[in-house]
Amino acid sequence: MTLLAFNTPISGMPGMSWPAMPSMEASTLLSVLYQLQQTDRLDPAQLESLQMQQLHGLFSHLFQHEPVYHARLTEVGFSPTKTLTPELFRSLPILSRAELQDMGEKAFCVNIPPEHGHVRKGMTSGSTGRALTYAKTGLADFLWNVITLREALLADWNFRGKLAVCRAGSKDGEHSSWGRPENIIFETGKASIRNIRTDLKDQARWLSAFGPDYLITNPTNLKALCEWYSTHGGWESQLKGIRTLGEVVSPELREMCQTVFNADLRDMYSAAEIGYIALQCPEHLHYHIMSEFVLVEVLDEDGMACNPGEIGKVVITSLHNFAMPLIRYSIGDYAEVGEPCPCGRGLPVLKKIMGRSRNLLTFPDGKKWWPTLPPKKYLHIAPIRQMQLVQKSLETIEVRLAVDAPLKSDQEEALTEALRNMLKYPFNLLFTYYPELEYGPNHKFDDFISEI
Repeated sequence: MTLLAFNTPISGMPGMSWPAMPSMEASTLLSVLYQLQQTDRLDPAQLESLQMQQLHGLFSHLFQHEPVYHARLTEVGFSPTKTLTPELFRSLPILSRAELQDMGEKAFCVNIPPEHGHVRKGMTSGSTGRALTYAKTGLADFLWNVITLREALLADWNFRGKLAVCRAGSKDGEHSSWGRPENIIFETGKASIRNIRTDLKDQARWLSAFGPDYLITNPTNLKALCEWYSTHGGWESQLKGIRTLGEVVSPELREMCQTVFNADLRDMYSAAEIGYIALQCPEHLHYHIMSEFVLVEVLDEDGMACNPGEIGKVVITSLHNFAMPLIRYSIGDYAEVGEPCPCGRGLPVLKKIMGRSRNLLTFPDGKKWWPTLPPKKYLHIAPIRQMQLVQKSLETIEVRLAVDAPLKSDQEEALTEALRNMLKYPFNLLFTYYPELEYGPNHKFDDFISEI
């Protein structure tokens, strides 16, 4: 991560442009970014020691001021006068998403250090079927801005370029700068924003007319845009970078971005109630955990830490959110642990983000697996606009298809064979037809859902 020549800071001192004298807010952001340049090279033991130090401060505050958390910490023998060890930390019970939802505002803290700023409440999209209300401090939002800048600098983004953003909750508009946090520190180019529910044809027209250098959107929408331009043509600009968030990214989507936009896709792993969890390595396809802000465990079915190459449940502890402490919170995702990264960063590695438990295929013998459904393996059979598989039982899967007309018998037979090969089991497949398949909250789309 470097401050490149084209991203030199803005000076807040009249008459002094170089070297820059940033504003107070910009200086604080830059000071934390400078620290991250040092900490991302620490080894795992050093990172864990610093995490325990930070958690000791958080737990001590909760122990003294918040009865609900006091009781929980007392049960495992925590004391503000004793060192917090990794062993004691791991003795804390895991908090499920359902338990957190049932707690409601009981999970919110009342006595928050005033220096942490205002408290903001929000709600998750409910993509898992039930929304979650959360609370964050101004400090937590500030740290979100720090990692946003970290990600852009790792990707060598030139903030003077044009940025296009298409995501849920956005208000359509044209802006003279990228907005916060980039324009707090740097001069930026123009930004153009569209809500992700904008009609795809209108999105394509908007992008072609704006000609962005950088694009931020979610994988489902990006895939639809790639397919649009592949079919209709018309893309002439040169994207320098694409960033995705909110869903699992497939290798096929990365290939499509190279083919259509001649640009690399960089993904990030986050959650509304947590913030950033991991960023894609600038040199590889795997992810680095943001260990300065979250403690991430990947645990097997027995609650033991997974080794590299193993897949387990993602359990997260937020290090700085005093408004709604999330301690050993099982977010509902699965991930594969990776080997230490050859890039030299000591930040732990997630090789793959597997997604939610509801996206797991279950075989009749009880084994589970994340299916992949590359379009190139079935689009030659019939002109299928969308396909979604829903597992109804251990033996039966509904195949929902968005097509202009139902498939002919020979096409259904060919698709059945292709799907059984992809699923690695001769499931009973039931075909149902729709004009269009509905997107979920925040315009997300799961190509596989388990109802078991």
